[in-house]
Amino acid sequence: GPSMRSDYVVMGPEVNLAARLMGKAPNRSTLVSKRIFTNSKKFIHFEKSEEIQVKGKDGFFHAYIPQTRIDRQSVEINDPQQPFVIMPSRQSAMDSLLEVKNRASKSVPTIAFVSGGPFLGKSRLINEVAGNADGFRILKSFRTSLDSFTSFFPLRQIVSGAMIMCAAQVHPSGDDVGNEIAAANFLVDQNIFNKTDRVNIGSIVPTVADAQLLSLLSGLNPKARTRSIVDSLMKILKLLQPLIIILEGDGDIDPSSWSLLAELMQRASLECPQIMLIVS
Repeated sequence: GPSMRSDYVVMGPEVNLAARLMGKAPNRSTLVSKRIFTNSKKFIHFEKSEEIQVKGKDGFFHAYIPQTRIDRQSVEINDPQQPFVIMPSRQSAMDSLLEVKNRASKSVPTIAFVSGGPFLGKSRLINEVAGNADGFRILKSFRTSLDSFTSFFPLRQIVSGAMIMCAAQVHPSGDDVGNEIAAANFLVDQNIFNKTDRVNIGSIVPTVADAQLLSLLSGLNPKARTRSIVDSLMKILKLLQPLIIILEGDGDIDPSSWSLLAELMQRASLECPQIMLIVS
């Protein structure tokens, strides 16, 4: 064929096993090998399958069924075990973050980017600023390189934590509502969210909305969808301000999340001015 076009064939025992597992997988599900399970179990919950037998392998063995992603995020800022000593090279970064925090406290929403290679103390720097931000609520997420392939995943724990915080704040007894599903139900009951808001939030936190309703959003223009999601988010974020949102991790942020963050910060000055966004 021409030099600009080539066909490639992948061969070998791993490919054969993958084809056999695909044939044995339950309807609308997936089976993976122990090798995939071993290398992915830090990021994905798995369920062990019943024993199966496939062509090319002797005897019976267990495969694994992927279930849900493991959220590595945390909405808490932990105190460092040792005193935080800022290095001279980081002093300007600390000063900039403190200035951003002060701007947010004066109703000037601001975004800060903290960059640099590994082991330079970025997390400690951010935690020090957030831990001393008296009066601010903190929403924090951590992403990995795998998350850049999932729309809105870096925001999932942020939005889940925001719903739980907001529901606890307006709950008559101030009790913790437990999880994002209970929080979403409570917010709808209190007329903070309507049914459309629940579907919009479900784009980020799929557990709170029906899959069939979520499919209706797929036909929306991406910009219109982003605006609609931010409409719903503002209803809870404005109740939590002053607020610091921290997006930290070692992976890229997906384009859908960037679009949503841009829309959020553009509207924040009028709808949620006491907000600080840190991206690391």
